[in-house]
Amino acid sequence: MTNDAIMGPVEDFSPLGYEEALEGAVFVKIGIGALKKIKEENYRFSHTYDLVNGGEWKVKVHKNRVAFTHELLDANGYAYLYTKVVELVKGKPTLEIRHKLKNTGKKSIKTSVYNHNFFVIDQELTGPNIETTFPYDIYLDNSENKKVLNFDSLGIVSDRTISFSRYFKKGENVYTSGVMGFRDLPEDYQFSVMNTKTSAGVNIKGDKALEKIVYWANARTYCAEPYIRLELEPGESVQWKFDYSFFAKDKE
Repeated sequence: MTNDAIMGPVEDFSPLGYEEALEGAVFVKIGIGALKKIKEENYRFSHTYDLVNGGEWKVKVHKNRVAFTHELLDANGYAYLYTKVVELVKGKPTLEIRHKLKNTGKKSIKTSVYNHNFFVIDQELTGPNIETTFPYDIYLDNSENKKVLNFDSLGIVSDRTISFSRYFKKGENVYTSGVMGFRDLPEDYQFSVMNTKTSAGVNIKGDKALEKIVYWANARTYCAEPYIRLELEPGESVQWKFDYSFFAKDKE
């Protein structure tokens, strides 16, 4: 029996030390550990690399929150202490995700982190009832260094909203690596996803400036994927958080 369910939110960091590592040496993924580099032209985020050093994980479960701590002591000069807390805010329909990353190694940490999100609202499949809305006008960057897939046939980008012309068929998807229109300001890390049939949705807000926004959807899920950039010298720390506030509007 197979299970193809999608669950979120799911976060992912870009690799550390991949370009400098020789074949057979290690590179680092925060939240995973040290991985063995193989012979290939470029890093592949969907490839399963051999785990050489998984570091140490600690998980503390509380009534309304779970705290995850991952520590990697040393991997070719990279080391870190990463903490992620997922909390249901008491008295509010809000999920808060707080992060802290400390560079405990000898090398600088320069990485990007994004959230897949993987939204499914009231079991609604991807189609005309799903809207993703930003607080500013958006457009898709179609330049050579950006990839846009199937938005001309399935996606609708209108002013501040991404929507869809019809329900997706099995195997169909849309993708763009260049949703544009945001400023280099923390207050532009926000958007909402809504099922217009049930009037339920979620508002998402971050406290760091966006590096870029990727958008991907298939027949089962619809995902705005915001990236932020993190750069830490040895000994430095950074904190950031995301708020997911859920709502259900009254139908007119």
